[in-house]
Amino acid sequence: MGSESNDGRSAAIAELNELFDEINVPPPPSMGAKTLSWFKSNPLIPIGCGVTVYYIMRAGKLVTKDSYAFNDALKGRILAQAVTVGLIMFSAYSLKRASYNSQIQPMMVQEIEVKGS
Repeated sequence: MGSESNDGRSAAIAELNELFDEINVPPPPSMGAKTLSWFKSNPLIPIGCGVTVYYIMRAGKLVTKDSYAFNDALKGRILAQAVTVGLIMFSAYSLKRASYNSQIQPMMVQEIEVKGS
């Protein structure tokens, strides 16, 4: 039963690929390709995520050993997480602003041309 569903899926995928080839539309990018492109456009966010994970792992190792170092690791995690969230918000704002500017600037040019005539 499991192989029948896999055969059905692969046949459906092959059919979709043929349809994309017929209409000359490239297939949509995979999730991994989208993630990689997002990481390339926002390189500080994955670094912030990595630093957060580092502090979480460091705190996990220090749970029973040293309470002061454990608390410092948790404070570092909070700081790293706050910086990462701030970077995500800045990135979203920048993308929204760029989209807004690309829509508004042509309208402003048309308005100036109409007023100048």
